[in-house]
Amino acid sequence: MDLHDLAEDLAARLPGAWTTEHHAPSAPEQAAALADRLCGPFIPHRNLDRAAVLSEPGRPLGLLATEYSTRSGRFAKIDTIAVSLGNLELDFYQDTPVLGTTAPLSGSTTSPFERARTAHFITRRLLPIHENLLDLARSDLLERSLRAAHLATDQWDAVSDSLCDDQGFPLDDRAYSAGLVRRDAVVFAHLAEVLPHSEALLLAARTRLAAPVDDRTRWSVKEFGQSLGDAAQILADWQAGQPNRVDAKGAPIEPGFTDALQQRNEEAWHPAHQWLTHGPAVLRLLRAPADGSGDQRAASATARSPALASITGPAEAAPHSDRDAGGSRTVRSR
Repeated sequence: MDLHDLAEDLAARLPGAWTTEHHAPSAPEQAAALADRLCGPFIPHRNLDRAAVLSEPGRPLGLLATEYSTRSGRFAKIDTIAVSLGNLELDFYQDTPVLGTTAPLSGSTTSPFERARTAHFITRRLLPIHENLLDLARSDLLERSLRAAHLATDQWDAVSDSLCDDQGFPLDDRAYSAGLVRRDAVVFAHLAEVLPHSEALLLAARTRLAAPVDDRTRWSVKEFGQSLGDAAQILADWQAGQPNRVDAKGAPIEPGFTDALQQRNEEAWHPAHQWLTHGPAVLRLLRAPADGSGDQRAASATARSPALASITGPAEAAPHSDRDAGGSRTVRSR
């Protein structure tokens, strides 16, 4: 059996619709690109010129099969590889004990039973590790986005009072409006970072609701999901109208593009504010152990990013809303 046959056999045995992409032989830059995507310690003598990548649509992580030889025969080393991470960052997988396995390519152990055992190990052990890694990466992305969006609202709150009189009315409508426009744009940009991962984040959060949690957390998960859905709809409507706001080369048509962009961000402020309000509670839920047996994972996450503690307070600590639910500007509470 060669590497190609093993990869095809595993793809057929794994759950879902896995496909294989073969690299044999490849240019040095292709081998280097595979090494850059490898999740785990790089082995200098690893032969990446002949390799197979197994992937499934919708899975950010796949499998990399490479061949090596020992006195006992030829084997395939099967590792974890990034396929389509998007804006997710996997910078903590070094602490994961198992990110791959091996399979024989020669000798009597290349039987269908051995190949089935390899596929079983990948299905029952390796793929769940992939999901855990991705859950961590998504919660880290949520943390980064929330922290940056909170910073934008804090910066606006720090200066908005100086732009108002003692009654709370703007002294300079243009300056005040410009500040709101900047804040809305920054907050929506960070919210948009999370939207591609909405379904996975909500699935992870709702799964954890099976454990005992308080009613406020359940409410936050519900409102968090609603805010992501509303924001996604606003973004989809905006993208559907893009052809009318850009030229043939995709360049914005001014001033209509800018006006429409500001209108989109203003419309999205309400779901963005809900996301800012309930996101920290969802983040705490995601960072807690799945079995509810302690707080080690949340503590570890806070230690890794001390700023997490500043955004995971009670829902009441949410930033001010400068607009009511309908999107019109109101004076912030003083």
